[in-house]
Amino acid sequence: LHSILITLSIALFYSFSSALSASPVGERLYMQKCSHCHGLKGEQSVFETSAIIQGWETKKTIEALHGYRDNSYGSTKKGVMKVVVARLNEASMKDVATYIETLK
Repeated sequence: LHSILITLSIALFYSFSSALSASPVGERLYMQKCSHCHGLKGEQSVFETSAIIQGWETKKTIEALHGYRDNSYGSTKKGVMKVVVARLNEASMKDVATYIETLK
């Protein structure tokens, strides 16, 4: 019983710490700039051409955002993302990418 309680405590700690690491700024940015197309939890493919971004690692999202900015990433519909990314600074990209990683 003792080992079960310890295991449960550790699992709860990690689930709460990952939820707390998501920035409220990242959530706000996602809801304002991303959720309309990608869905509330990143579960939608935009124009049926984009990847589903739900749970993407922070690094992967930041690389994609940089790719939209420098025109090295995205499909034929990337013009929409180029406009969105043009309005994000590096801190905002990190905030929203960190939030996307928490989406399940």
